[in-house]
Amino acid sequence: ESLVQLQEALDELARLYEGVCHFAAPINLSLESCDLSEIASAAWDDLRALMRDTDATMELEGSAWCRADPFAMRLVFRNLLQNALSVCGDPTRIAIVSSPVECGGVPGLCVTVRDNGPGVPKELLESVFEPFYSDRPGGTGIGLPLARRLLRAHGGELVARAGESGVFELRLPLVPPIPTAERGVDPHPRMGINSQQPASRTTKGLLSSTDHEAAR
Repeated sequence: ESLVQLQEALDELARLYEGVCHFAAPINLSLESCDLSEIASAAWDDLRALMRDTDATMELEGSAWCRADPFAMRLVFRNLLQNALSVCGDPTRIAIVSSPVECGGVPGLCVTVRDNGPGVPKELLESVFEPFYSDRPGGTGIGLPLARRLLRAHGGELVARAGESGVFELRLPLVPPIPTAERGVDPHPRMGINSQQPASRTTKGLLSSTDHEAAR
């Protein structure tokens, strides 16, 4: 039993360290035409191990084609879905609905992720995006801030909505502009779009592990 507890503690430290490194690093985007519904499904499959003993379902509605970084968006959906799985309990019901919207004066998408969890209180709508803030056991407080940072790198935004259930809205333009400091993204020379990234990528490729001190 002691060994199991020790391993769990080490795993939690490893997740925290990885999350901190990811959040601090500059972002490299590799844009392509992609279906966010397919990406959300892939992110859901990534989390199957967390649903082993849980009645959990996810429904998708609406077309969600846009130009985005598939790996970055998969991380966004993984963080949102993992957050939902951790707060909803059993059963877990998640619905993802996509619809057209104007985003910063240009055509865009609004992707709403809704679950049957307790929802975010109005006074905490911004606190949940603060690094290291978490009100659940085992939470690192990195997932939602990283997801918002990735959306902003696409020229979009991630917001939480108050209500009886958990609701997060992803808004992003159909064709992202080059990120700028005005949108809350670090003005780093490697922050811009890199169209030469290979199709097979890792988190290290998306979030450069160098120059961490320059990324605040």
